[in-house]
Amino acid sequence: MQRTCHILFMESLFAIIGRLVVTLVVVVIFAEPSSIPILRAYGRLHRDPLVPQNSPAYDSEEWGREFWAEQSAFWAWALTNHLPFMV
Repeated sequence: MQRTCHILFMESLFAIIGRLVVTLVVVVIFAEPSSIPILRAYGRLHRDPLVPQNSPAYDSEEWGREFWAEQSAFWAWALTNHLPFMV
């Protein structure tokens, strides 16, 4: 009797673990494709902190417009063409 209860307990434990693993796999399978549109929407709603923004402190300077044009060009290149550090 004791051995039968132990076997039934182990069977139910592994059944619960199996269901949890299968449920987790299904959630991951559905979450992965939905993450792409969610991340794109997030990118449109929240500005990138690395993208240079015009500053009122530089607007009055004659070199301000040229400076922001150079910064925008630099960051556009830097964010797309990453070269890892090599020795």
